Amino acid sequence: DKLTETRAKAAELSIRCSKMEESSSSLSRPQFGIRVKKLQRTTGVARDLALKCRIAQARRDLLGRLARQLTSDAFLQGASAVLAIVFDVNREVREVKEWNEVLSRSVREAMQKKVPEVSNCCVSWDIDNDQLILYILNPSSNFESEFAIHSDGTCQLAPVVEAAIRAELGNSELTLGVSPKASRRFNAAQIDTPLDLLSLGIHFHGLQGSALTIDWVEPARWADVFGLKMDDVIIFANQRSTAEMTLSQIPLHAEGGGLKLCVSRAV
Repeated sequence: DKLTETRAKAAELSIRCSKMEESSSSLSRPQFGIRVKKLQRTTGVARDLALKCRIAQARRDLLGRLARQLTSDAFLQGASAVLAIVFDVNREVREVKEWNEVLSRSVREAMQKKVPEVSNCCVSWDIDNDQLILYILNPSSNFESEFAIHSDGTCQLAPVVEAAIRAELGNSELTLGVSPKASRRFNAAQIDTPLDLLSLGIHFHGLQGSALTIDWVEPARWADVFGLKMDDVIIFANQRSTAEMTLSQIPLHAEGGGLKLCVSRAV
């Protein structure tokens, strides 16, 4: 922002210099001498600002390349991993009650009672496909071998998920049909920014029980500089599951000096 303002000021000074040169021919000798000195000072300031802008632009380009590389390395190295367990859910659930952040939180809490190891979990509803996705951050190898979907298509978490949904809906006769669909591995990056969510330059869909999925990244904005991409999923914001936030709760503004994001990306 400061670079843009300085460029505009430099351009304004250049225009002012041109106008001063054009109007100097009609001045008297004393006035002409004063105008020349003023013109020289203004021209010097304009050149100095233009030089500072070129240096600042070069530094920004370098920092941008470094930031993209750091984010890319964070995803490629897999310092943080995400296990996504996908369940198909009978459409009858949507007819009984619209999925929301309360249901997502209830399923997560039920899972944590059954499997305390699942402390970092985002329960996200995929409304387009009638699927429930459990994003589990940094699962242990033991957890993955025991609770991921097995080769025979079974998953020990399926009855836990079904019981949690049934309890929240208050309908014991509801035919849920929660069935394991797939287990997928993602890499995740922990990204710190001093900005707020609205200033990142991203467009996303989610909320009402769904994690935030990036639809589009605005060129040259913060998210673009730090290498975020379309289809990246923001599963945590300031250590809170984004699926358990409403629009009024989501940290649109920086809290305590910044916004900490956990972003999941397909390997």
